Amino acid sequence: ISTIDSYASYDYIGWGWNGGCDLTELYPSINYASISEGDYTINCGSSYLTSPDDTSTGDEGGDVIVSANNNSTTQLFNVSKSGNAYVLISKSSVNGKVVNICRDGTALSGDNVTLYKETGDSTQLWLFEQKDNSYVIRSYNNPSLALTINGTDITVSTCTYASNQLWYLSFVDDNIQWGEWSDWSTTEPTASDTIQVESKT
Repeated sequence: ISTIDSYASYDYIGWGWNGGCDLTELYPSINYASISEGDYTINCGSSYLTSPDDTSTGDEGGDVIVSANNNSTTQLFNVSKSGNAYVLISKSSVNGKVVNICRDGTALSGDNVTLYKETGDSTQLWLFEQKDNSYVIRSYNNPSLALTINGTDITVSTCTYASNQLWYLSFVDDNIQWGEWSDWSTTEPTASDTIQVESKT
Protein backbone atom coordinates (compact mmCIF):
# COMPACT_ATOMS: atom_id res chain seq x y z
CA ILE A 1 0.00 0.00 0.00
CA SER A 2 1.63 3.22 -1.06
CA THR A 3 -1.20 5.59 -0.15
CA ILE A 4 -4.37 5.43 1.91
CA ASP A 5 -7.37 7.04 0.28
CA SER A 6 -9.91 6.26 2.98
CA TYR A 7 -8.92 5.69 6.59
CA ALA A 8 -12.29 4.05 7.24
CA SER A 9 -11.33 1.16 4.98
CA TYR A 10 -8.46 0.07 7.23
CA ASP A 11 -8.71 -1.18 10.79
CA TYR A 12 -5.16 -2.42 11.33
CA ILE A 13 -2.00 -1.93 9.35
CA GLY A 14 0.87 -4.33 9.87
CA TRP A 15 3.84 -2.03 9.58
CA GLY A 16 5.45 0.63 11.66
CA TRP A 17 5.83 4.31 10.87
CA ASN A 18 8.58 6.56 12.08
CA GLY A 19 7.62 9.70 10.17
CA GLY A 20 5.75 12.80 11.22
CA CYS A 21 2.29 11.24 11.03
CA ASP A 22 -0.19 10.96 13.92
CA LEU A 23 -0.37 7.19 14.36
CA THR A 24 -3.89 7.39 15.78
CA GLU A 25 -5.08 8.24 12.25
CA LEU A 26 -4.03 4.79 11.09
CA TYR A 27 -6.37 3.15 13.63
CA PRO A 28 -9.63 5.11 13.16
CA SER A 29 -11.95 2.38 14.48
CA ILE A 30 -10.40 2.49 17.96
CA ASN A 31 -12.27 4.54 20.55
CA TYR A 32 -9.43 6.38 22.26
CA ALA A 33 -10.32 7.86 25.62
CA SER A 34 -9.32 11.18 27.11
CA ILE A 35 -7.74 10.69 30.54
CA SER A 36 -7.59 13.44 33.15
CA GLU A 37 -4.03 14.17 34.12
CA GLY A 38 -3.04 13.16 37.61
CA ASP A 39 -1.79 10.30 39.78
CA TYR A 40 -3.30 6.83 39.37
CA THR A 41 -2.95 3.25 40.39
CA ILE A 42 -3.27 0.98 37.35
CA ASN A 43 -4.46 -2.56 37.97
CA CYS A 44 -5.57 -5.63 36.07
CA GLY A 45 -7.69 -7.54 38.57
CA SER A 46 -5.58 -8.03 41.70
CA SER A 47 -2.34 -7.33 39.79
CA TYR A 48 -1.07 -3.77 40.06
CA LEU A 49 1.35 -2.12 37.68
CA THR A 50 4.52 -1.77 39.75
CA SER A 51 7.74 0.10 39.07
CA PRO A 52 11.05 -0.54 40.80
CA ASP A 53 11.81 1.50 43.89
CA ASP A 54 14.13 3.55 41.73
CA THR A 55 16.78 5.57 43.54
CA SER A 56 19.15 5.70 40.57
CA THR A 57 19.84 8.99 38.85
CA GLY A 58 20.99 7.14 35.72
CA ASP A 59 18.98 6.59 32.54
CA GLU A 60 17.69 3.08 33.28
CA GLY A 61 15.32 2.20 36.09
CA GLY A 62 14.67 -1.53 35.79
CA ASP A 63 11.74 -3.68 34.71
CA VAL A 64 8.10 -2.76 35.23
CA ILE A 65 6.18 -5.70 36.72
CA VAL A 66 2.86 -6.49 38.37
CA SER A 67 2.37 -7.35 42.04
CA ALA A 68 -0.31 -7.37 44.72
CA ASN A 69 -1.48 -4.02 46.05
CA ASN A 70 1.17 -2.66 48.42
CA ASN A 71 -0.09 0.90 49.03
CA SER A 72 3.24 2.42 48.06
CA THR A 73 4.48 4.89 45.47
CA THR A 74 5.93 1.99 43.44
CA GLN A 75 2.33 1.48 42.26
CA LEU A 76 1.58 5.13 41.68
CA PHE A 77 1.93 6.68 38.22
CA ASN A 78 1.38 10.20 37.00
CA VAL A 79 -0.58 10.15 33.74
CA SER A 80 0.50 13.22 31.81
CA LYS A 81 -0.59 14.41 28.38
CA SER A 82 2.11 14.56 25.69
CA GLY A 83 0.83 15.66 22.30
CA ASN A 84 -1.86 13.19 21.22
CA ALA A 85 -0.80 10.56 23.75
CA TYR A 86 0.23 10.13 27.39
CA VAL A 87 3.35 9.39 29.39
CA LEU A 88 3.23 7.27 32.56
CA ILE A 89 5.66 8.74 35.06
CA SER A 90 6.74 6.57 37.99
CA LYS A 91 6.18 8.33 41.31
CA SER A 92 8.82 6.15 42.95
CA SER A 93 11.58 7.25 40.58
CA VAL A 94 13.86 9.94 41.96
CA ASN A 95 14.25 11.59 38.57
CA GLY A 96 10.84 10.95 37.02
CA LYS A 97 11.53 7.99 34.77
CA VAL A 98 8.65 6.86 32.54
CA VAL A 99 7.14 3.58 31.40
CA ASN A 100 9.08 2.67 28.28
CA ILE A 101 9.17 -0.10 25.66
CA CYS A 102 12.67 -1.54 25.47
CA ARG A 103 13.11 -1.18 21.71
CA ASP A 104 14.79 1.18 19.26
CA GLY A 105 12.52 1.91 16.29
CA THR A 106 9.15 0.19 15.87
CA ALA A 107 8.03 -1.85 18.88
CA LEU A 108 7.46 -5.57 18.39
CA SER A 109 5.15 -8.01 20.13
CA GLY A 110 6.93 -9.48 23.15
CA ASP A 111 9.12 -6.43 23.85
CA ASN A 112 9.84 -5.82 27.50
CA VAL A 113 8.55 -2.78 29.41
CA THR A 114 10.94 -0.86 31.67
CA LEU A 115 11.51 2.48 33.32
CA TYR A 116 13.74 4.86 31.42
CA LYS A 117 14.50 8.57 31.48
CA GLU A 118 11.96 10.60 29.51
CA THR A 119 13.23 11.24 25.99
CA GLY A 120 10.00 12.04 24.13
CA ASP A 121 10.40 8.93 21.99
CA SER A 122 7.18 7.30 20.80
CA THR A 123 8.11 4.10 22.68
CA GLN A 124 7.32 6.09 25.85
CA LEU A 125 3.89 7.26 24.70
CA TRP A 126 0.61 5.47 25.37
CA LEU A 127 -3.00 5.56 24.18
CA PHE A 128 -6.02 4.52 26.24
CA GLU A 129 -8.78 2.61 24.48
CA GLN A 130 -12.05 2.46 26.41
CA LYS A 131 -13.33 -1.10 26.81
CA ASP A 132 -16.46 -1.15 28.97
CA ASN A 133 -15.22 -0.01 32.41
CA SER A 134 -11.59 -0.79 31.68
CA TYR A 135 -8.89 0.36 29.28
CA VAL A 136 -6.57 -1.26 26.80
CA ILE A 137 -3.29 0.68 27.04
CA ARG A 138 -1.84 0.75 23.54
CA SER A 139 1.60 1.77 22.39
CA TYR A 140 1.59 5.03 20.45
CA ASN A 141 4.68 3.75 18.63
CA ASN A 142 2.75 0.70 17.37
CA PRO A 143 -0.94 0.85 18.30
CA SER A 144 -1.51 -2.81 17.41
CA LEU A 145 0.39 -3.62 20.63
CA ALA A 146 -1.08 -3.39 24.13
CA LEU A 147 0.35 -3.42 27.63
CA THR A 148 0.14 -7.08 28.66
CA ILE A 149 0.73 -9.15 31.80
CA ASN A 150 3.04 -12.10 31.17
CA GLY A 151 3.45 -13.91 34.48
CA THR A 152 4.68 -11.12 36.73
CA ASP A 153 6.38 -9.36 33.84
CA ILE A 154 4.97 -6.59 31.65
CA THR A 155 5.41 -6.72 27.89
CA VAL A 156 3.63 -5.31 24.88
CA SER A 157 1.86 -7.82 22.68
CA THR A 158 -0.72 -7.89 19.91
CA CYS A 159 -4.03 -6.61 21.25
CA THR A 160 -6.58 -9.41 21.65
CA TYR A 161 -8.69 -7.82 24.42
CA ALA A 162 -7.76 -10.73 26.67
CA SER A 163 -8.20 -10.28 30.42
CA ASN A 164 -4.45 -9.73 30.89
CA GLN A 165 -4.72 -6.60 28.70
CA LEU A 166 -7.66 -4.92 30.45
CA TRP A 167 -6.61 -2.28 32.95
CA TYR A 168 -8.46 -0.20 35.54
CA LEU A 169 -7.38 3.29 36.55
CA SER A 170 -8.02 4.64 40.05
CA PHE A 171 -7.36 8.32 40.62
CA VAL A 172 -5.37 9.07 43.78
CA ASP A 173 -5.96 12.42 45.45
CA ASP A 174 -2.57 13.87 46.37
CA ASN A 175 -4.14 15.47 49.46
CA ILE A 176 -4.96 12.07 50.95
CA GLN A 177 -2.32 10.11 52.81
CA TRP A 178 -1.65 6.60 51.64
CA GLY A 179 -2.02 3.86 54.20
CA GLU A 180 -3.57 0.50 54.85
CA TRP A 181 -7.15 0.28 56.10
CA SER A 182 -7.74 -1.42 59.42
CA ASP A 183 -10.83 -3.24 60.63
CA TRP A 184 -11.20 -4.88 64.06
CA SER A 185 -13.25 -7.68 62.52
CA THR A 186 -10.31 -8.50 60.16
CA THR A 187 -12.72 -8.64 57.23
CA GLU A 188 -12.31 -6.54 54.14
CA PRO A 189 -14.40 -3.36 53.93
CA THR A 190 -17.61 -3.27 51.92
CA ALA A 191 -19.33 -0.43 50.10
CA SER A 192 -21.39 0.36 53.23
CA ASP A 193 -18.38 0.66 55.57
CA THR A 194 -17.10 4.04 56.68
CA ILE A 195 -13.43 4.62 55.87
CA GLN A 196 -11.63 7.42 57.68
CA VAL A 197 -8.86 9.23 55.84
CA GLU A 198 -6.37 11.76 57.10
CA SER A 199 -5.42 14.87 55.14
CA LYS A 200 -1.80 15.88 54.68
CA THR A 201 -0.57 18.85 56.66
